[in-house]
Amino acid sequence: MNPPIIYFSNRCESIFDHALQPLGGKSFIDSGSKIDFLYFCTHSDKLKPLAKEITFDLIDRQFSVPLANRSRLARSLNLAGLDTLKTYFLPNDIPKDRERLWFVKNPLSSGGRDIFCVRSEDVLSVFEDGFIIQEGATNLDMIENRKYTIKAYVLYLNGCVYVFNEAIVLVHGKEYSELDVSSEAQYLHAGCEQVGSKVKLECFRKLSNYEYIYNNIKNSISDVLGIFMNTLNCGDKNSYCIFSLDYLVTKALDVLLIEINDRPNLIHTTEINQKVNIPMLQAAFVIMMPSLLSSIQHPHLRFSKLIG
Repeated sequence: MNPPIIYFSNRCESIFDHALQPLGGKSFIDSGSKIDFLYFCTHSDKLKPLAKEITFDLIDRQFSVPLANRSRLARSLNLAGLDTLKTYFLPNDIPKDRERLWFVKNPLSSGGRDIFCVRSEDVLSVFEDGFIIQEGATNLDMIENRKYTIKAYVLYLNGCVYVFNEAIVLVHGKEYSELDVSSEAQYLHAGCEQVGSKVKLECFRKLSNYEYIYNNIKNSISDVLGIFMNTLNCGDKNSYCIFSLDYLVTKALDVLLIEINDRPNLIHTTEINQKVNIPMLQAAFVIMMPSLLSSIQHPHLRFSKLIG
């Protein structure tokens, strides 16, 4: 019998328990022992566990923040010619188009905080130093006349990039109009995991155009992650990162990258946890420890290598 997988997480702990314990995982409790898999976020005053050895450790944020910081990401995408949504850094730089909406964002915020959807004439009233101004997308695909966002999971490990073949579709809580500046129609997902939420969560693979959109997402991820590989490869050996990339989809089924999160929320509704998040984590563990493949319940849900 193989020895148990020892793991520790200080964020979204229940998801890691549900993903790893069926594979023989045991939570780390002995400070003198080895940790096979560590997911430790420095968002609290907790101290990183003292272990004799850590096999797979979350990448240092100095190497992943260039992707997660909206301003740094926008500048990198602009230089590479990959900015499918144009981003500006000063109100005076935006085109004076009264029919277009703009998303003014704090480059470091998350969870829908410090995001404002406004018309051109209102940009200055919400803009603060360091914020970005991202153009609103047009001609978007809809689900039941609502805007939707696809949250795709990406794994970075040892110079390689993998994409998971399932994702989360977040269908916004209000019917969409291109000139509606309300957060409910445009960007708000907060509370989507709660019973009764107007924001609906669906599995990506249920979409009728899944294969076509997924192929476009893979191409986008290859291009975007490709420009950050030198930075990510500066991390320690066996350091990894699970990114989520948020995409809009146009009527032509092109994909538009909105942002990247290097410490994504991994807890959603029970259905999404069971059908997406837990299988995603198990598939990530299989990339790290191939011997686990025979133990996972959903081998058709897997990561595919895009780079490396």
